[in-house]
Amino acid sequence: MVDASSPVIIEGEHVANVFAGQIFLEAPDETKAQFFREQAREYGFYETEHINAFKEIPTFTEKRFRSALPFLAKLAGLIADMGLTRLRELEAMKALRESEENYRLLINNQTDLVVKVDFEGRFQFISPSYCELFGKTEKELLGKKFMFLAHEG
Repeated sequence: MVDASSPVIIEGEHVANVFAGQIFLEAPDETKAQFFREQAREYGFYETEHINAFKEIPTFTEKRFRSALPFLAKLAGLIADMGLTRLRELEAMKALRESEENYRLLINNQTDLVVKVDFEGRFQFISPSYCELFGKTEKELLGKKFMFLAHEG
């Protein structure tokens, strides 16, 4: 039986291996079958199940097996790259959340009036100090036009 492995390298660091195998490079003969029967007996395996598993082991030519190895190595590299990309996305999202928390902490604890309006002049963000000054809640102001306060009298 034959197997092979290929390293998974991420940013120059060996982090894992991908394994291919166990296969036969030539169809097993009765001698090999007998070896598996004896192995089952020696190690206390259920002989019938062990022989059935032995019969399911695929057979490839060496040429075919060797031609599949570069594909498996590239697939492992692709999976590793996808994992690294996802890890970086998660790290960036965490940094963004932390930055947003710091921003909210700063905005919510200052006395300056801070608002954000869209191109139509509708509130998209209102600082707590702005709400407090005008005696309105954020819910009452969001989506309203910035100038509506002047018209309420």
